[in-house]
Amino acid sequence: AFASSVRASKYLSAYHATMFETSDGNIGIYFNVIAPRKMEHLGVSRISVQRYTGSYWRTEYNYTYPETPELQGENVGRYSATIVYEPQYPSSEYRAVLTFYGADSTGSDTGVYTT
Repeated sequence: AFASSVRASKYLSAYHATMFETSDGNIGIYFNVIAPRKMEHLGVSRISVQRYTGSYWRTEYNYTYPETPELQGENVGRYSATIVYEPQYPSSEYRAVLTFYGADSTGSDTGVYTT
């Protein structure tokens, strides 16, 4: 599902993410973020991959920056990337919770998006 955030700030203009199944049965997580100007860091600080257990969402894996460097770009006004996750339980329902992040010398901001 495509959607943009409605909350804009000095550091994040719009962001969205989509989740899809890859040709080999893995989970692809694509995200895109736009800033009002070039940011020193722009992208995502964390992606939590969560699986529905039947009663609650359980975090199965966390991607974080800088451990996963492709989550952020440097000195850019927009950034996008795709992360591929191999699910432990392929027949289960999954979602991803992304924390978008933009920062420059004046400060930073975050926004949370679930797909």
